[in-house]
Amino acid sequence: MKNTIAIYPGSFNPFTIGHQNILEKAERIFGKDNVIIAVGINPEKKTGIDFNIHGKGNSLEVHKDYRVETIKGQLSSKNIEGYIGFLTEYVREKEAEGYNVVVIRGLRNGHDFDYEYNQIRFMWDQMPMLNIMCLFADPAYMHVSSSAYRALEKVKPGAGHKYLAREVEVAIVKKPKKKEKPNYGNNFIEAANILKTVKDVEFPVELYRFGTYTQYESAGEEVNKWEEIDFFDDYEIEDNVVEELDGILSFLDKKYIKSIGGEMYGQNVLLLNEDGTTEIGSFRI
Repeated sequence: MKNTIAIYPGSFNPFTIGHQNILEKAERIFGKDNVIIAVGINPEKKTGIDFNIHGKGNSLEVHKDYRVETIKGQLSSKNIEGYIGFLTEYVREKEAEGYNVVVIRGLRNGHDFDYEYNQIRFMWDQMPMLNIMCLFADPAYMHVSSSAYRALEKVKPGAGHKYLAREVEVAIVKKPKKKEKPNYGNNFIEAANILKTVKDVEFPVELYRFGTYTQYESAGEEVNKWEEIDFFDDYEIEDNVVEELDGILSFLDKKYIKSIGGEMYGQNVLLLNEDGTTEIGSFRI
């Protein structure tokens, strides 16, 4: 099955926001990769540009290349080609490459329709099976034309600049990754499994006391101080096992305790259950 492409032809001197409006409509129908801006050289339209470059004289080929490069400078991501001669000849070239071709014509008003329909009749004389689709510009662009741009620039250079088409660069802002809290679930499960092998261990096991908030006098001043209690004080556990447990649970400190239990004062303790889950409890008296 042949691929269908849309050809949006014109002299585009210059390519305006009105042209861009029609182009975007065509892209929504056929897909961005399937629309070609075809820059045709119309000998009847004056350019006001001297193409006497490197002794080539007023070459249509140079004119075509110049127009294509100019529009590429405006719309770098678009498919842009140039052609010299009849549009129907260019369409036949594309059909010979294996494409179904639809020609896009942009209309702003009834005057455009009268002009375009007259041109289309000539194209159908040359190529009766030529497919043509007319798209109307949005009302905001009905007054915009290449000739209007040139008239503004003639009065004051830069006055028509806002009517030139250009691609809007969309900045991709990467949201900072949320800092994930580490999951210590496996550590607690591993600690619980070790403690199950210790004689006379009863669950829940007190892992960390972080709550005796005391006051004492030093040099005549009252000072607040945290009392830290060693792990597993209630059990007789061999030193090598305690060392292993300390390694597994080395992340336990006041900062961690507060992060899971809030601002805690008084008699608070982190308890480890047999299944490796934890809970906040009170000192066993």
